[in-house]
Amino acid sequence: SCAEAQPLYTKFPHGICVAHNGNLTNAEVLAEHCRQNLTRHINTDSDSEVLLNIFADSMIKQEARMGKYCDLVETISSAVKTVVKSCKGGYAGMYLINVITSVGFRDPHGIRPIFFGERKSQKASNGGSSTDFVFASESVAIDTLGFELVRDLELSEAIVITMDGKIHARRCLPEDQIYHAPCILEYVYLAPPIPSWMASACTRVG
Repeated sequence: SCAEAQPLYTKFPHGICVAHNGNLTNAEVLAEHCRQNLTRHINTDSDSEVLLNIFADSMIKQEARMGKYCDLVETISSAVKTVVKSCKGGYAGMYLINVITSVGFRDPHGIRPIFFGERKSQKASNGGSSTDFVFASESVAIDTLGFELVRDLELSEAIVITMDGKIHARRCLPEDQIYHAPCILEYVYLAPPIPSWMASACTRVG
């Protein structure tokens, strides 16, 4: 339905959008948890809305706990940690927090790919150059948009890009809680040689 079209949005806190690629295997359980324990409304059957509300609730609690000493990057990283610990399945995507930051994230097993790119921009308010950033599920999209591929995100990683253009990368789970288990569909789907994600493995499968 139209209500499930991405990106999904919540006004509280700050105004947060989410867009993601993948599926949560425990979406129904988490949706009920959001309703009963977090007192947050779940209005659709989309697992994107679960990702949105788990993240938003964690941000609220972290900000309340830290008060005026709240560190933005650490608060967001903590919220992503809550997401990757709670949400089971294969997923990767981004959060956009209104006038604050954009955040790329990936599940603890790297089941879904996500790439990070950048390009120089001439639109800085002082007339100088600045840097634009992009997250995408395929490296081809980054190339097509005129960005330079930087890398793919690590397992359980969050990349936080603040309004001043600074990049903060955080691995949200320890090594003993992650392992690489990519989906075979991604190998087949990305089998042409153009995408750079695991290109050699994709070519052998193809």
